Amino acid sequence: MDRWLIVQKKISVYVKNKNFTPSSYYRVIQYMECLPDEKILIREAIPDELYQNYINRNSKKIFAKIPINLFYYFYITVRIIYFLIKDVIDNPENIVISKALVPRYSIKPIMYLLDNLTKKVNLIWDYDDNILENRQISKKEFYMLEKNSNHIIVTSDTLKQLVDEEFRKKVLILPTTDGTLKIKNIDKIIENRKSIFESKIVIVWLATSGNLIHLKEILSEIDRFALITKKTNKKRVILKVICDKPLLEKTENVEIENIKWSRNIVEEEFEESHLGIMPLIENEFTKGKGGFKLIQYQLAGLPIIASDVGYNKSIYNGEVGVLVKNKEDWTDALIKTTCSKKVWEKYSYNSIENAQLNFSPETNLKIWKEILK
Repeated sequence: MDRWLIVQKKISVYVKNKNFTPSSYYRVIQYMECLPDEKILIREAIPDELYQNYINRNSKKIFAKIPINLFYYFYITVRIIYFLIKDVIDNPENIVISKALVPRYSIKPIMYLLDNLTKKVNLIWDYDDNILENRQISKKEFYMLEKNSNHIIVTSDTLKQLVDEEFRKKVLILPTTDGTLKIKNIDKIIENRKSIFESKIVIVWLATSGNLIHLKEILSEIDRFALITKKTNKKRVILKVICDKPLLEKTENVEIENIKWSRNIVEEEFEESHLGIMPLIENEFTKGKGGFKLIQYQLAGLPIIASDVGYNKSIYNGEVGVLVKNKEDWTDALIKTTCSKKVWEKYSYNSIENAQLNFSPETNLKIWKEILK
């Protein structure tokens, strides 16, 4: 009999928001949903409605942002203190923390509660970005978590190197993957994509709005590809932008289709797309990105085109699309990937095979079950 049915243990899971932050859901929550519900205590820093308002604060003027940011910091701080006190009383066997408890700066009461609580439990800390570089976490909280954690889960060796050498033996490298993306009949889907391929090429870009800057950087190259495709093959080029905010740039040739992100629409939109892209401007932060979108594309049998940055290099195996070194090479990469149905179809099947072999949600779930005591 499964040990999870024999021993009921409490697992407190600290995330920013379980539904709208991809790192919270795909790194942690999707695996917790595979365990008995009565043991899982989700400690959200910001509930759904407030989180939606929180991410929309960037559209406000600078003077309006200051009181909004202060309110959310105060709200998160009070909420986290409340959850920590509850866990001190309830004494869960396991605590899982996604990235950081409180962004940027943790006050002394939180640090005191965190230190005392995490010394007594099986602590699992997960992060999938260079959270020190973009100041998602204070150095004090980072040090306390690396010191007190039993297991530290990251996406790449680059992020592993952020941990002090004396604690690196605790680090597990797990890619971010998607257990909700279940392509049932890839042959039928590819045949449907081939029929669409006759008249248009559909490129998909999936990310949060903070990454729009990377897409804008190569938009002129996509537009040039659309012009070439229109002249030589009489085909339209569609760029699907699946995001929490729209891409508002003007283009002459590529048709931009903005689609509001939700987990439920991703599979449907992927089914009628031809390739997925992940451009990145190289810097210290992007070198630590986990390439999750490339894994999602491949799970759906989509060829990939990605910047030759960070963990993207590990996801790309040479047979699933094209890795791009320079901005100017994006047009050629798009042409190479879509130059013929035969080439595109080969990349498509290679993509889903690579994803199933190397980025299986089932493999990650097995590891999570092993480290949760």
